[in-house]
Amino acid sequence: MIMILVSLKVYEHICNTTTKYKDVTIIMMGDFNVTLNPVDRIARNQTKQEKICVQRIKENNIALELTDAYREKYETGGMTWIGRGVGSRLDMIFYKKNTTIQLGNVKLVTDLPYSDHYMVTA
Repeated sequence: MIMILVSLKVYEHICNTTTKYKDVTIIMMGDFNVTLNPVDRIARNQTKQEKICVQRIKENNIALELTDAYREKYETGGMTWIGRGVGSRLDMIFYKKNTTIQLGNVKLVTDLPYSDHYMVTA
């Protein structure tokens, strides 16, 4: 339940900010610790709490007009955490597409020496 509450608080803050400042550019990125779609996971199931959190993320991304930068370029792949036959695309970059932001080459950085995740860059 904590994951759902944190997710809702983040989106609530973003909504309040975009209401107050109309010209704000939104870029949200990080380890969301859930997979949004079946293509984003290998041999991994979702808990009931994860499913609820994913639904909230999707609803809020639609409301805020946020686009998944990696999925915009690639239909599959992009697993950012892999271990013992399980893979998940947990790390994501969301941005508001109709802004002045121009994303660069969206890709994974896989050679980080001190992380158990791959990093998404754009």
